[in-house]
Amino acid sequence: MRYAPLFDNGLSLLADTNMDFPLERSLEDCLKTVEAKPFSRYFDEQLDAAEELYGIQLHFNFSTNDVKALIDSYRTAYSQEICDRCEALIRRQMRHYGYLVKVKNNVMSDNHRNVI
Repeated sequence: MRYAPLFDNGLSLLADTNMDFPLERSLEDCLKTVEAKPFSRYFDEQLDAAEELYGIQLHFNFSTNDVKALIDSYRTAYSQEICDRCEALIRRQMRHYGYLVKVKNNVMSDNHRNVI
C-alpha cells in the first residue's frame, strides 16, 4: 500500500491575494476563513484523523533561520508585503505545529520556540 502524496493547494499559504486573502487583511483574519480540503474544512481535524490512523508521519526539518533565508532569497522577485506575510505565516504554523518541527538533535529547541 502507498500513501497519497502531500499536495499544497495554495490556500494553506493564503496564495489568493487578489480575492480571498488580500494583503490588506490581517493574517489572523485570513486564517479564520481559510478552509482545508477534502476531508474536513479544518486543517487540524484532517491532521488529527491522519495521525489517529497512521501515527505521526509528517515532520518538518527546518528552523526559523532556514525560513528567513529562503524568504530573503525571493525578496527581489516578490513584494515586501508578500514576503513578510509568507514568513509570518510559516512562523505561526511552526509555533502551532511545533511538535512536528525537528531541528538540531531532532527536537525544536527552546531558543527556536522563542524566536518563531
